[in-house]
Amino acid sequence: MKKNLIVISNKFLLLIYSNLLKIINNIPNFSPFQERISINFTHKINILMGFFDKLKQVKNMVTGGGAVVNVAPANQINDGNEPIAFKISCQVKDADVSVRNVYLKVRAIEEVVCRDTDIARDYDGEIRTIQEDVTNTCETYSTEIQVAAAETLEANETYEWIVEFEVPSNLNGTYRGHNALHEWEVYAGLDVAGNDPDSGWVTFEVKK
Repeated sequence: MKKNLIVISNKFLLLIYSNLLKIINNIPNFSPFQERISINFTHKINILMGFFDKLKQVKNMVTGGGAVVNVAPANQINDGNEPIAFKISCQVKDADVSVRNVYLKVRAIEEVVCRDTDIARDYDGEIRTIQEDVTNTCETYSTEIQVAAAETLEANETYEWIVEFEVPSNLNGTYRGHNALHEWEVYAGLDVAGNDPDSGWVTFEVKK
């Protein structure tokens, strides 16, 4: 809603400016007056437009909404014995984004379910033993790769980067069993002031 208000305000100001200039230009024999009015009004319009641009930048800094970031592996199922290529795409919105770096995170997560585990519960001073499934989760691997150095990404432009990642030889690939699973996830982001625009964690398959 706030974004829509900003867009409407910009268009409204430009409409007022355009119509007022037409009126000024149609006034006969008042060229100094016309010029002074035009310069003053243009200056005020530029200040207001700059103010709205600053509002956009603050909003993007707080929400991380200055760009849409996506990441995907080159293949649906990847050979863990070969480098895995990822493509990061970034669609910048309506304001430039100053980036300290572009990064890629990769992690592997193992989850094990211990079924019918005896659990002691306290019910008003009475200890009872019940059976529940207990899930244990741990991160078996994590790394971060710098993809690109500092730069300014221009508004309304699309950027792409390709980066390769090698799965360590001592780690398992993807598996999903009855009581355990091991999954790989990738995450791409832009390091900016405030909240980073990012892809969120995306699961990908590793065959080993």
